Amino acid sequence: MYFIRRNTPITYIFLSFFFVFFSSSSAFNITEVLNKYPEFSIFNDYLTRTQVSRQINEHPVVTILAINNAAMSSLVGKSMDLINKVMRIHVFLDYYTLSKLKSLPSSQPSQVTTLLESPDQQRYLNITNVGTLSIVSGAGSEKVGVLRDIYPDDIDKTSIVEVSNVIMPSSLLTTSPSSPSPSPPSSVPSPPSSVPSSSTFNITKILFDYPDFATFNTYLTDTQVCDQINAGSSVTVLAVNNAAMSSLVGKSADIKKKVLSLHVITGYYTLNKFRSLPNSQTTQLNTMLEASFQSVGFQGLLHVTNGDTVLFPLPVLKKHS
Repeated sequence: MYFIRRNTPITYIFLSFFFVFFSSSSAFNITEVLNKYPEFSIFNDYLTRTQVSRQINEHPVVTILAINNAAMSSLVGKSMDLINKVMRIHVFLDYYTLSKLKSLPSSQPSQVTTLLESPDQQRYLNITNVGTLSIVSGAGSEKVGVLRDIYPDDIDKTSIVEVSNVIMPSSLLTTSPSSPSPSPPSSVPSPPSSVPSSSTFNITKILFDYPDFATFNTYLTDTQVCDQINAGSSVTVLAVNNAAMSSLVGKSADIKKKVLSLHVITGYYTLNKFRSLPNSQTTQLNTMLEASFQSVGFQGLLHVTNGDTVLFPLPVLKKHS
């Protein structure tokens, strides 16, 4: 658990777990596969937001080039249109595992066709197998390395391979619109177009300096919970790291907003103040969920036990299990 103290009545307790309102069960798909790999939670979330995940699931033969959370930071603040195109570039319509890529001829680059629909070289990737494996866009980009197999499935001919960075064609940056495209359906909120630049207090700007909480920060913006935090006179934010945020991938905007609101306590608490609470009984705390959604009742309350452990109230778990 990590703690940042600032000269403001807003504190952050960084948590490695997540409160959820749901239990998940669904048919096999790319989202469910990547849910097992929290280091790719941001990549997985962007596949869902852009609805590229649906196209992946519909193709009988496909290879996905996955990027870990740290490398995905290069897409922060980019337009929805650009993100959509970039995600499609990382999917090509053939089956390649790491061993198959290594067996490609070294005499010349091998070209593969991606999911991006484009009349020019943007839709192609060139794979070079000279000493080490590398991939560049057919339209020109920095080389990215091929790191490892994540999910090779020889039966269904679906492969997920990790690459070292985002493949970003230089021509794509010049042709993509500078502002975000219209938002997708409400169940798939778009990422923030930029980090707000001016405010007396701005939770988005503060968390922007901590990439381990990039997904949490993005969801605060998507759900507009960040606006409520910034307007609050005294709140405590329970922040969740990228790995744990995988619990929310693919969930509706309504669920995300309620879960994020539950992570904002309407009162000022530091780690020391939590530890100073009486250990003879649980302390009940109000959250922004309780304040914003009048019908939720006990769902909007948190119980703090032993001063530094936050427990989910049982009525919520029973109702939503």
